[in-house]
Amino acid sequence: LFVQGTLLDECIAILYSLRDGSFAMFCVFLVFILLSAFTILNMLIGVLCEQIQQTTESETDKMLFQQVKEAMSEVYETIDADADGQISMKEFQTMQSNTQVQQALASLKVEPKHLWAMEDTLFAEHKTISFQ
Repeated sequence: LFVQGTLLDECIAILYSLRDGSFAMFCVFLVFILLSAFTILNMLIGVLCEQIQQTTESETDKMLFQQVKEAMSEVYETIDADADGQISMKEFQTMQSNTQVQQALASLKVEPKHLWAMEDTLFAEHKTISFQ
């Protein structure tokens, strides 16, 4: 009864036998069918809404990252004094005082002081790092 009432697999035959046997059980089975159908429908809607929310968040993050990358690229092009496509420690320090860089980091919810604190780590092995 559970499978036939929930998945509605040949439920008509069961309904006919219940109607002929006991009208009360017939009504109970109908209520069960309605409740199980609404439960499954709510679960499917919940899964669909969750998937849409995750996709929206992912796409929003991608767009935000692209906007920040474009903003940082513009700033970097003006700061890259030797035009070698690498960020030197001096150029990195110049970027620290740029308000456009600080706004781009803030839009990513990155506190600039945390990035600036990593300066020694970023330039520990190499004198320059690639911007790409």
